[in-house]
Amino acid sequence: MRIDEKIKILFTIGGLGVGGKERQLIELIHGLPKDRFECHLLVKKHDAYYLEKILDSLDSFCSLDKSSFSILDFLTVARHVDRVKPHIVCSWTNITSHFGLLARIVTRHPYRIMNCCIRNAPVRFTATLRFERFMYSFYGCVVANSNAGLQSYGQEGKKNRFVLYNGFDLSRVPTCSKEAARQKTGFSGDKFIVVMVASLSKLKDHKTLLKASVHCRKKDRGTQFFIVGDGTERDRLQQWSRDNDCESNVTFLGKR
Repeated sequence: MRIDEKIKILFTIGGLGVGGKERQLIELIHGLPKDRFECHLLVKKHDAYYLEKILDSLDSFCSLDKSSFSILDFLTVARHVDRVKPHIVCSWTNITSHFGLLARIVTRHPYRIMNCCIRNAPVRFTATLRFERFMYSFYGCVVANSNAGLQSYGQEGKKNRFVLYNGFDLSRVPTCSKEAARQKTGFSGDKFIVVMVASLSKLKDHKTLLKASVHCRKKDRGTQFFIVGDGTERDRLQQWSRDNDCESNVTFLGKR
């Protein structure tokens, strides 16, 4: 590519829901300097929660308008690559990453693939996770949101393996002092506050936080835990909290 040529990036993802990888992708597109990069986005289905927040930052947007992928969709990805002609295909879901690999077989346009799909650090591996761990070896560049993720998937120390932490754009929320925030939320000023914000699902492992609250209650009653979010595990977690006598320092705030 020429020195004065913009770097074209085609981002691919299943959808733009309200999850962590979606938010990170949005912040990344927002943050890339427009005088150096062209940003293109391909999604599976046009149910994009965040789309309106980045339309002005995109040079093109394409939705396949499908509820699920089929194996032949890699040909659709290949045709889109030939239209956009990106230097980099940056994928945020495993299946679109694999489509990017397959598309290189039939596309006329050369490109590099960045696999940005490592968002967890499993201790136990299912057959599917073992397959994904094996597939990472085929990618020239892998990006995770934690060192633990790279290590878990056997990618730590390999060439072109990077960590891009989940950041937070503070301009999204109004400036608020610690005292005002405590007053608004009802958090006591004499307590050390621990907050976990996540959907209440097994993937998020709230049980470890609850176990920590039990230890803290025994050693220091000045620590208060707040769990923000809702989900299928809420009743079970609240029952565990009652059964283990940690209701006094754990509060479930629900969806906010």
